[in-house]
This record gives sequence, C-alpha cells and structure tokens, in this order.
Amino acid sequence: MSAAHGTATGDFKLGLPPITLGPRQTALQRQFIFGTAGTSIFDNNMTTSFDVGVLNSKDFYAGMMTPLQLSDVNLLLNQGYSRELVLLLVIESLKVTDVTNLKPGEDESHARSLIFYNDPRNRLFSDVSASGLKVASFEGFIYEAMTHGLTTEAFVAAVEPPPASTTTESAGSAPGLKVYISNAPTVAPTKVQVRLCYDYALATPKGRLDFQPNSPRCGAGTTTPEQEKARSAKLPVVLEGRKLEIEVKTRSIFGIFRYLGELIRNSDMDKVHLHHYDDLPAETTQDSQLLTIAHRSDDCFVSASYEGEKYCVPQANEDNTKQIFTILNSLLALKTSPGDLPITQSVRLTP
Repeated sequence: MSAAHGTATGDFKLGLPPITLGPRQTALQRQFIFGTAGTSIFDNNMTTSFDVGVLNSKDFYAGMMTPLQLSDVNLLLNQGYSRELVLLLVIESLKVTDVTNLKPGEDESHARSLIFYNDPRNRLFSDVSASGLKVASFEGFIYEAMTHGLTTEAFVAAVEPPPASTTTESAGSAPGLKVYISNAPTVAPTKVQVRLCYDYALATPKGRLDFQPNSPRCGAGTTTPEQEKARSAKLPVVLEGRKLEIEVKTRSIFGIFRYLGELIRNSDMDKVHLHHYDDLPAETTQDSQLLTIAHRSDDCFVSASYEGEKYCVPQANEDNTKQIFTILNSLLALKTSPGDLPITQSVRLTP
C-alpha cells in the first residue's frame, strides 16, 4: 500500500414528533404542528479522518537496497565532503587479489584473493597478521586509498565508433545519368560515465611510486568503447612489493543505515576513525571519530528516545555525524522518486 485512509462519522439528532391538537380528527381540521420528523431542535455531527503513508512499495525498497553507483559517490565527493568519510560510508568490502606470481595470460583464479569487510567485528578489519601484508586490513587499505589519491572522475566515453564513409549508386537513375549517395561519417555519440581513478594531485610523493602503467589515472579524457572494454574493473596497485588488484563493492542506502546502527548497537563507534594525513597538502584532514552518539538529552543537534534510552548527537564538535545526516538525506532524495513517498501524512479532526 502507498497510503491508508480512515474515516469515522457520528450523527446525533433530537426532535419532537408531529402533534395535532383539536377535537374530532377530520381531514379538514386545523392542525397546529410543533415539529416534523425532519426538523431537529438539537443536532450534533462529528467526523474524524486520518491519512497514513506506508513506505512499503517495490520501487521504494528497490531504491533503498540497490548498491550505490559511482555517479552517486562522485556527487558526494564533489560537495566537499571528506574523501575518507565518504569511503567509510559507501564501501562495504574490498576484494584483494595478489597477482605477483601470476604468469602472463594465466587465469586469475589461481591467484590468492581475500575479502576485507568494512566491519569492526571482522578480524580482517584491523588484523594485519591474516594476509601476509602489513597493510592488509580494511583500515590499512583505506589509508592507502587516501595516500594514493583514490577518487572518482566523470569522463566522456564514446558509445560506438562512427560509421565509415561509403558511396552508393542510387536506384532508379535515368539512362545516361548516374546519381551517387555519399554516407559521410557522423560524429560518434558520447555519454558521461564515472570511474574510480588515482589523482596525482591528491597522492603523496611516496604513493605515486606505486602506480602501474595500467593503473587508472584521473584526467584520461574521452575514451573509446574498445578502451573501456580493455579497462579492468579492478584497481591495480603495488603495495610492499606485491602486485595487487582491488575490487570495490559499495553499500546501498539500507546498508549504510544498518552499518551505522550496528556501530551503535555493538558499541563500536570508537573503532572507526578518520585520520590526519601530513603528506596530503591538497586536503584538510583531521583525526576524529566517524560517528558520535551520546546518552543524554541536552545540548543536542538531534535527539531520540528508544526503549527507555536517550540518544543524542552533541551540538558541538561533531561535524562528521552531522554531515552523515546530510549525506543520508541527500541519498534518500536521489534514490527515491516522488511516487514512492506518501503525498500526505496528516491527521484531521473535524468537529
């Protein structure tokens, strides 16, 4: 249902029945009528109605549960939000494949792969001993993504190559007269796409040394369909002398809500932090907690009560949590259409 409607009506009337006075009731007699059945001397009407919007439609949940696209991430990064804040919110997991010992043309199924979940309860979130690499934890890869300038970029991609120029003889030409039609090449249609890439301006001097010739670099410009097919969906990079390919999996809006809720429920808020990077002069970074929720009800940016507990986002010095509110509101507006939301959520009482 997209809405539920209810109406209640109460009607109470009080009146006198018709009364005829006079002797001998005849058809021609005079009658003094004080009231009729349709006339009321006391009347009271009451109508109660309410409209309730129910967010339980197919389209609404499709928008909530579909993983975010790179175009959505690109919009957030272009609004001035911290790269690390956006990455921690939208990335669900990283699949890392070690292709160091892989021979040219060899199937990548022979290479070792690990999945690092963005979950403080997962031992690969911060345990560096499980993979053989010192950096190999989810926190470590986010750190490397920051120092290597990982970001998104909108670029123009050609849809199909232009057709070749041809000349054909027109059918039905008059005797002695030949008419030729030239099919000149047209401009190839293009479309704007978004990709993950390494921005040299955002990378540290040390991070730039790890790039490979096939590492996607920002600023490549227009690409052809053949170039797009040749591009890997994975991010090649060298870390600690190992050639790695990293595949990024994004969350849905529902996944972001669940992730933040689990941080609160499991008391893991102090385990997820943003960091200050001294070697990133192009960005302002600071050490701060991703999410901060206090148990109080005063001096709050926003507060709520749930099962007898008070939850509060402190008004002062908690910009990350406030920005998360703004990001979630923006994503909800982007991923849901007006038809998915109730037109009215009012309750009306009419005496």
